[in-house]
Amino acid sequence: MVGSERDEAKRMETVFTLTHAGALLVLLLILAANWRGARRYQREIDALDQQLATQAAAPGEAPDVAGRR
Repeated sequence: MVGSERDEAKRMETVFTLTHAGALLVLLLILAANWRGARRYQREIDALDQQLATQAAAPGEAPDVAGRR
């Protein structure tokens, strides 16, 4: 009986380890996806900032508070 209980404990430990490794992998994938998404949105924000800076530097009528000319 002691040997079978030890085997059962080892199996449970293996299942526990694999389950946690899988959960950590899923969390890592979610983190990577969020990081990529944040980088994409930051590039869009940077492009819009550049457009606004270009418009503000251009000669002519300055935009009002709402951003309209």
